[in-house]
Amino acid sequence: MKKLFLLLFTVSLSAQVPAIVEVEEWVSDNPKKLVEMLNHWTDLEAEQNGVYSFVLEVIDGNKVYLCRSFDDMGQMVKKEEDRWGDEGWQSKTFQNWDKKYDWQDFSGINPERLMTHVFYHWEELSYIPEGMNLAEQLPNLKFRRNITIDIQSGDDNWDKFQNQIKAGIENDKKLNNNYVRLMYSPVYGGIRGADFLMIVMDESRASYYNGLAERNKKRDNDGDIAFPYSSEGQRNGDLLTKGILQAAPSRGLMLIFPSWLLHTVYPFKGDEERRSIAFNANYQVFSPTGEMREGKPLQE
Repeated sequence: MKKLFLLLFTVSLSAQVPAIVEVEEWVSDNPKKLVEMLNHWTDLEAEQNGVYSFVLEVIDGNKVYLCRSFDDMGQMVKKEEDRWGDEGWQSKTFQNWDKKYDWQDFSGINPERLMTHVFYHWEELSYIPEGMNLAEQLPNLKFRRNITIDIQSGDDNWDKFQNQIKAGIENDKKLNNNYVRLMYSPVYGGIRGADFLMIVMDESRASYYNGLAERNKKRDNDGDIAFPYSSEGQRNGDLLTKGILQAAPSRGLMLIFPSWLLHTVYPFKGDEERRSIAFNANYQVFSPTGEMREGKPLQE
């Protein structure tokens, strides 16, 4: 369901999170050299069209992505219209690029452009730490991990996915996690078998994975309540449980569940004070004649 790709951003991103990203997908016999050439190209291109561009390199692969960021589809279409012809920005960029690299250098690494994709940014499914100035921090966020996500067809899977991502964001806020997570979906094109493209960023590979271990530790030991479950129709999970529904506590959250439901609460090891209220509740049912019985309706 999920395919993982590790990517390196080789130049800085836009000063703002781009709403639209156009991605040219390339392959080459020498991807490192292609990255070098495309980095120089993006610098020169930005002088002509004012578009923030960046290059992605797939680790241990031969694919390279040239990405351009836009505020909206209208801006992308306008830049595309201004691209071609002797006075277009691509021709002018090539004239300057040719001063450092000639066509023989480029063709010698056997580059091939496969196709172009366009992705849309989902702000509500993205996470940027509170108070972070992304424009200032982007040059320091040198490690980028790219994850493609495929949403399986089925009832409510779309809603479940969004709720899961939003719950993770709320948990990241609560734990003051300091990495960045951006979510994109394809407008056209797109990576095969992927409904979403998620990019997570941190200062370094070591920082990200050390932080990931710490985040998981926080999540596992921060007072979360978990409900194991087994196959459909069974009340409780067991040692062969099918899965665990885990809820992170947050201010204003109230969970109500039947007393027979198997559950567990992880210990809270945070720095702040934890306050929780647990209670038992019963209910009363009145019959049409005004009689009352606790727990279940009277049989008339």
